Amino acid sequence: MIVKVGDWVKWKYVQGSAFAEVVNLNVGQRSIMVRERGTHYNVLREAILEVRQAGQAQAKDVEYKLRSACLMAGGQKPFAMKHKMSTAYVNDVLRGRRYAGEKILKALGIVKVISYRKAKP
Repeated sequence: MIVKVGDWVKWKYVQGSAFAEVVNLNVGQRSIMVRERGTHYNVLREAILEVRQAGQAQAKDVEYKLRSACLMAGGQKPFAMKHKMSTAYVNDVLRGRRYAGEKILKALGIVKVISYRKAKP
């Protein structure tokens, strides 16, 4: 499994599993450093369940990225004020009550792409 900085990995831990962004590769070692919700963890390569290449974010990945951005900004209110949106809107997206719209996606540097593919018979 090839992993690069910027990719998203699903990794397992005692309480379950989570998606996190890869921030550093420990070359020659058996672990990688990931960031989940503003906290860094060293994860053994054997614990990685799935890899999503950078640029292939899904809805849950947007939530994790928004949560990290809010933590870096000092909370939901400072993040919302900086990007000219309501705190309630940011909170609703984080709680799953609303989908991330254009303002949040722009603040996170993400573009929404809808794709279709042929169904399997």
